[in-house]
Amino acid sequence: MNRFVGLLVAVFLACSLLSAPRAAAQTEAVDSIEVSLLTCSPGKQAYELYGHAALRVRFVDRGKDLVFNYGVFDFNTPHFAWRFMCGETDYTVGVYAYADFCAGYTAEGRDVYEQCLNLRPAEAHRLANRVMQDAAVAGWTYRYNFLYDNCITRLVAMIEASVEGKIVWPEAENGSRTFRQIMHEYAGAAAPWNTFGQDLILGAEVDEPLDVRRQMFAPAYAARYFDGAVIHSKNGTTRPLVRSSHGSPMQPRTAADDSIWPSPLTASLLLVAATLMLTIWELRRRRVCRLFDDVLLLARGGLGVVVAFLFFCSVHPAVGSNWLLLLLHPLPLLALPIKVARERRGCTPLYPWTTLAEVLVAGVVLPLSPQEVPFGVYALLCVMLLRAVSGLYLVRHKK
Repeated sequence: MNRFVGLLVAVFLACSLLSAPRAAAQTEAVDSIEVSLLTCSPGKQAYELYGHAALRVRFVDRGKDLVFNYGVFDFNTPHFAWRFMCGETDYTVGVYAYADFCAGYTAEGRDVYEQCLNLRPAEAHRLANRVMQDAAVAGWTYRYNFLYDNCITRLVAMIEASVEGKIVWPEAENGSRTFRQIMHEYAGAAAPWNTFGQDLILGAEVDEPLDVRRQMFAPAYAARYFDGAVIHSKNGTTRPLVRSSHGSPMQPRTAADDSIWPSPLTASLLLVAATLMLTIWELRRRRVCRLFDDVLLLARGGLGVVVAFLFFCSVHPAVGSNWLLLLLHPLPLLALPIKVARERRGCTPLYPWTTLAEVLVAGVVLPLSPQEVPFGVYALLCVMLLRAVSGLYLVRHKK
C-alpha cells in the first residue's frame, strides 16, 4: 500500500514539474496547497511514549490529501537489533492518505492535534516539493537520531527552510529544560523501568540546558512552540506561524499500564532493605553469604557490558558521556572467577577491599559530575558499602 501511494506521489510530482512552464497552471497548483503539522499523542510501545509528528499536505484543487511520516522503520531490516544498538538505524518517509493515517491512530485510542501553517503559496509549494522529492526516491532513508534528527526535528528544519524570512520562536515556558527532564515528563510515569534504563545509559550530554529550538526534539514541545511562533518576512511584515488549530494538544500519559512489578524506586529500597537484613544475619552468625556477592557481581558486570559497549562502540547520542561507567563496567565479570577461586583456596578475600574502593571513588565523583544520577545507582552504592563493611568485619572476627 505504501509503495502504491509513493508511486502516486512520484507521478504527481513529475506532472507538477512538467507543467511548470505554464504560469497559470503553476499559480493554480501553488494556491491550492495547504500544509499542517500533525502531532499524535503517546502510545503504549517504548518508541511511542513521546508521541509522534507528521506533515499533512492537502492539494485542494487536485483532491489529494496526503500525510508524510518521517518516522517509518522496518523491524525486518537485516541485523536490525545490532544496528539499533550501534545507533545505525535508518528511517524513511512513509506516505499515507490522511483519512487512513488518522484512522490508525484513532483505532489505538490516540489523538491527532492539527496545526494549519500560515504559509504563503510559494512557501507551501516549496515545502510540498521537498517532502514529495524525498518520498519519490525509492529506498530513500536518513540516519535517525532520537535527540537531534527525528520525525519532528526534520519537519521543523524543512519548515524553517521553506519560509521567506525567519521563524522567531517564543521564550521557553519552563525555563532551560534538559533532554532528560523532558524524557522523564513524557515517559517517567508511563514507563518507569524504560526511563530508568535510559537514565543508566544516557550520559551528561542529556543534562545540558536546552534552548527552545532543541527542546523541539519532543513532538509536544514543538507543537507548543509552534502555537506561539511568528514569521518575520523579508519585507518586514510579521505573521503567526500557525493560522488555526484543531483538536487537543498532546499530553503525557500520567500512569503506567497495570504491572506486577514494583517501580524502580520501590525495587531499589527493597534491595537495600534486603541487603541490610542479610548483613545483620551475617554479623550475628559470623558467616558470609558468598552467593549474594556472586550474584551482585554477575548483575553489575552484565549491566556494565551494556553500558561499556554503548560508551565505546555506539554512535547513539549522549551514551559516550556516561559517568556511570565508573561504577557500571564489565570488570566484575573478571573479578567473579578470581573471587571464587581464592575462596576455595582459603585465601584472604580481596572482594571487600575492592568493593570499598569502588564505593569511595564513585560516591565522591558521581555526585560532583555534571550528570544526573538516578536513585537506583545510589541504592547500589549503599548495597555495595554494606557488603564491603560486612566482609571486612567478618574477616577480622572469624569464628
